[in-house]
Amino acid sequence: MVVVGPVLGDDAAPAEVLECWQRRYRCTACEAILVVLPTGVMARYLYSTAAIVMAFFLVAERPVGQGLSQAEAYDRQGMLRDVTSRAFRDPSQRWRSVGRWARCARPWWTGWAGDISALLHLLVQRAGDQDVSGAVGVAVDSHAGWGCAM
Repeated sequence: MVVVGPVLGDDAAPAEVLECWQRRYRCTACEAILVVLPTGVMARYLYSTAAIVMAFFLVAERPVGQGLSQAEAYDRQGMLRDVTSRAFRDPSQRWRSVGRWARCARPWWTGWAGDISALLHLLVQRAGDQDVSGAVGVAVDSHAGWGCAM
């Protein structure tokens, strides 16, 4: 499994592509297969929970987000920045994953029922005086704590 880490802050290190192991267990009662992943890693997603939430913060309107276009967010956060940045020269282009993640995000945090803007406000509120990286940390911790099925 490959995970792309988030880019936090303007002077932060670039995103990394990492490998991680997933453990599989078979239930002795019903023989179902359970997959256990590290905190912040989501099954069948290339980007980590932190990277996805950071992308939401990058494209969200101010004052919660940074108000970047999806092309600018990809330049900051995307996996293939060197190869695909040429594809975003046209301003009508967008990072399609952000919209797909937004449509899929409701089951990721089982206690949240609003739109992405409401989720970001909730994360910032729970982070208190911390910056965006604190809110991303709250998102990862709450995602793992709610134990939602992926």
